Amino acid sequence: MKTISACVCGLVLACLLVSQPALPAHAARPAGVIPVTTTIQAAINLANDGDTISIPEGTYNENLTISKNLTLIGPHPETATIQAVGNQRVITVSPGHNLTLQFLTITGGYSVDPGSYSGGGVYIKDGTLTVDHCMISYNRGNYGGGIFQEGTGGVVVQNGSQILGNAA
Repeated sequence: MKTISACVCGLVLACLLVSQPALPAHAARPAGVIPVTTTIQAAINLANDGDTISIPEGTYNENLTISKNLTLIGPHPETATIQAVGNQRVITVSPGHNLTLQFLTITGGYSVDPGSYSGGGVYIKDGTLTVDHCMISYNRGNYGGGIFQEGTGGVVVQNGSQILGNAA
């Protein structure tokens, strides 16, 4: 009897699995937290609009390009640093997108954008940048060495964030 019951249960389960429509590979998933396992940019590329990128302790030598609404969060600004590679900007946010930075240090950026030479640390156009418990330091640009916001939107600096030692 146990063998027949097991066979019937297995058959029912198999029928249920086959009858369920598969989700397409590109199906949207709910906003979530994406951990950094290789590079921050790789996590950004995997993220959906509205996701949070969780950055572990360490110094990350990267130049980030963000073309979706995201939050980048580290454990503490003294233990999680995003530092520019070479003479480049640390973070560029594509027009019309919003970015929240939390518990991070952004440093070492230099804007070489031939259009504006602005925002060595963070450049954002027509979007809102929120800086929360962060340090934006030692970045350079002709305008807004640490942060440059162009067009509509704005910059919100809160909760003890520091913007210091930048040059414009």
